[in-house]
Amino acid sequence: KVDLKKLGDNFGALDLSNANLMAALNWSKVDLSTLTSEQYAVIDWSSPEFFSKIQKNLSRLDWSQVPYDAMNWSLVDFKKLKADVYEAIDWANVNHDQVDWSKVDLKKLGDNFGALDLSNAKLMAALDWSKVDLSALTSGQYAIIDWSSPGLLSKMKKNQSQLDWAQVPAEDIIWSEVDFKSLKVDDYEASD
Repeated sequence: KVDLKKLGDNFGALDLSNANLMAALNWSKVDLSTLTSEQYAVIDWSSPEFFSKIQKNLSRLDWSQVPYDAMNWSLVDFKKLKADVYEAIDWANVNHDQVDWSKVDLKKLGDNFGALDLSNAKLMAALDWSKVDLSALTSGQYAIIDWSSPGLLSKMKKNQSQLDWAQVPAEDIIWSEVDFKSLKVDDYEASD
C-alpha cells in the first residue's frame, strides 16, 4: 500500500497509468481535487474497480478534466451524487446510451436538462415526464422530440401547461392526450 501522508504534495507526480500503483492506492483517502491534467488523461475511467473506489468522492473531481468519451457512465451511481456534481457534469458530452436514467434525479439537473439529447431513445423511454420542468426545454429539444409518439403527451399530463405550444408542431400532436383543462388561453392560440 502507498502511504499517502508521506507523499504530501507529490501526489501529482505519480504515474497513474501504472496498473499496480492504481490498485495499491487507497482511493478513499486520495483528495481527487489534487489530480493533475496528465493524471486525468491516463486514468482508466472505464475500470469498474477504479470507479468503485472513487464513487463516494465524485464531487471532488474536476469534471472539466474528465475525458467524457473514455468514461463508462454505467458505473456512475447518479442517485448518490449531490446537486453540485450534477451541475458540474457537461451533460452534452455524456454518453446517453450508457446512463441508467432511472438513477438520474432530473430535479438536480436544473438548467442542464437543456443539454440532454432527447433524440436518444433510451433516455426518452426512461424519462419520468411528470418530474421534468418542461419550461426548461430548448428550441432544439422541441425540434427533435417526436411529438407524434403515442403516450408522450399523456406522460406530460401533469405539466403540459409548462410547454411552449408554439414550438410543438400541431400536425404531430395526438390531441386526445392533451389535458385541455390545464391549458391557458395563450396555449390554445399558440397550438393553433
